[in-house]
Parts: sequence; structure tokens; C-alpha cells
Amino acid sequence: NEIPSNQINDIKMDGDQNIWIASSNGASRFDGSSWEILQPPLISNRSTTSIFAGENGSVWIGTANGLNLYQDGEIRQFLSNDGTLYHNNILTLFQDSDGRLWAATHDDGVFVMDLTTSIGESTLGPSFAMYPNPTTEHLTLEITEPAQTVQIINSNGNEILRKDVFGESSVNIRISDISNGLYYLRIIYKNGKQATDKFLKIGGV
Repeated sequence: NEIPSNQINDIKMDGDQNIWIASSNGASRFDGSSWEILQPPLISNRSTTSIFAGENGSVWIGTANGLNLYQDGEIRQFLSNDGTLYHNNILTLFQDSDGRLWAATHDDGVFVMDLTTSIGESTLGPSFAMYPNPTTEHLTLEITEPAQTVQIINSNGNEILRKDVFGESSVNIRISDISNGLYYLRIIYKNGKQATDKFLKIGGV
């Protein structure tokens, strides 16, 4: 076996010194002596875009149609149509200092998974409406399920605003005092799930 494509999108090393390669025709794992090729139906899509090597030997593989978790020789697929993923077309993966896995999508913003919870639990909440976007002074959120907290996070991953919403279905957030730029808004639901989208603050400050 060898790398299934010359178009390489990402290369990572996991904690066991295995080399992982994301390519346009599947993902590859090299243990120093042999290659393991991962293609459908083992993973959700041939076009693999990103690799993230987590703790305990876990490796996340982002694709053009779904996210895949490789752990202990087994693979689990996450897809939006089964409720375990916010959006299928993954561009890149990043883990923050709190252990959360951030996934940037092709055309539908950013979502986050809390890897400190059990892998068997989906931490992705339902989508929500947010307007106006871009905005100058305030944001209105229409939330379909009981939520606990709303956070606004800047491009460096720092929380700059937190608001407890107590299950409200319509929430207004004043943002006229924050600097112009791109931000992420995260809703934490009462059941522990989360949903994230981005907005642009313009004008004013």
C-alpha cells in the first residue's frame, strides 16, 4: 500500500508516532513499516481535508462529507443527517486549551465539540437563528430548545461576553461596546449540547 493520492491536504503525527495523511482520495496511516489506507465505507468520504491527533490515541479525520473518529482500531462516523454533526463539509480542525474540538466548515461557519465529555455523547446542539449579521449594536437570537448560556468569543478563542438566558426562546444581546471584527457566538443548551455560529461586528467602536 501507499499514499492513495498525490494531492495532500494535511499531515499529522499522533501520540504513538504514527504519521497520518489526509488526501483527496482517502486518509493514510503509516506506523513506520506499513501503510493503512482509510477510504469509504470505513470513513464517510474519500476527500479527506484535515487530521487532528487527540489524546488516548484518538485521531479525528475531517472530510468533505462528515467527521470520523479513529480510536483503538475502530472508526466512528459523525454526520449531520444523523444528528451528530452540525455541518458535513469540514475544512480544518483545532483543539483549544479547554479540550474542545473546533471545526471550520466550507460554507456554514464554525462548530465545537467538547472532547472532555464521553465520545458516545453528541455535544452538538440544534441550529439557531441570529440576526442582523453583520450588526452594529445588537444581536437577536431565536433559540428552538431550552438554553442556559450564550457566549461571545473573539478570534483568539477568548470569551468576551457571557449571558445567562434561562431557557428564553428569543434573546437580545447588546454588542455596541465590543470592537469591530469577526466573532463566534456559542449557545450552551440545558442538556449540555452546544451550537456555534459566527457574526461580524461593524461600525461604532
